[in-house]
Amino acid sequence: MSCKSSNKLITPKDIENFKRKIEHQNIKVTSNFAQPLGINSGVMGLENLLPPGSTIGNINLSGSSNFFIIKKDSLEMDLPYYGQQRMSRGYNTSGSVEFSGKVASVKKEFIEKRNQYIFKYKVNTNTEMYNIVLTLHPNSSSNLVVNSSHRTTISYRGNWEELKKEKE
Repeated sequence: MSCKSSNKLITPKDIENFKRKIEHQNIKVTSNFAQPLGINSGVMGLENLLPPGSTIGNINLSGSSNFFIIKKDSLEMDLPYYGQQRMSRGYNTSGSVEFSGKVASVKKEFIEKRNQYIFKYKVNTNTEMYNIVLTLHPNSSSNLVVNSSHRTTISYRGNWEELKKEKE
């Protein structure tokens, strides 16, 4: 068995440890790159507004604070957003993808053939609805796709880790 995005052979013990970590559902994802869909590449100078090491389709998030945290049936997320807004969300709203609280629904599935977990979330905020798909791999890589009711879809590539239990 191996994970396609890694040259390291994934052993049955690695898969067992991976499943154990995921079952606790106490996970933090940090993204290294954002990949917006639908950015108008015909706009002159748009690439000059992006962080160093970025292209219009692959934005470097190194050094930018971002997170997607799973704690049982709750999520906390704060992800930078690059893309096009489809609907007005009003004044004094953040430009990032933010949420903290219980999700409307979640579906978790282990795909045996690919040795990966897929989480599907439906999240409702006061101003927006999100459909989120998170894919976790045993080599600690992740892919997160956020589809919004008000903005174009964006995906994030990064890494995940199991959160350590806080001492009481």
